[in-house]
Amino acid sequence: KVVVFMENKNNNYNMYNNIVTFIKYSRMYILTSIPKVHNDIKIHYADEMYNLCKNMMEATYKKGSARMKYIQEMQVNMSMLDFLLLQLKDLNCIKTKTINNTCNLLFEIKNKVYGWKFNEESKK
Repeated sequence: KVVVFMENKNNNYNMYNNIVTFIKYSRMYILTSIPKVHNDIKIHYADEMYNLCKNMMEATYKKGSARMKYIQEMQVNMSMLDFLLLQLKDLNCIKTKTINNTCNLLFEIKNKVYGWKFNEESKK
């Protein structure tokens, strides 16, 4: 079992756990199901997943406008993941139920990120 030390912020820790769950699920069911012919989507999807996690960590340790920059980057990452999932759905190479489950995991993260952004904006 791996123990992860994060800053003493429960919301960020929950968000981190949600992102890790999303990445694990995506690796297990999405990335392994993408055919080699669509390897470009697979690469972009993996990049966006890990950039989402990276931007969350950056936002956790930054303050002020730098934090807002990384929160906005997280929103861009999530929009790109949505777009790529829609592309995969249109290609019919992954079961619709799997796509929907992945979207639900991403939706939970989105809600937390938008709440975090609203909270940061209200501090100003």
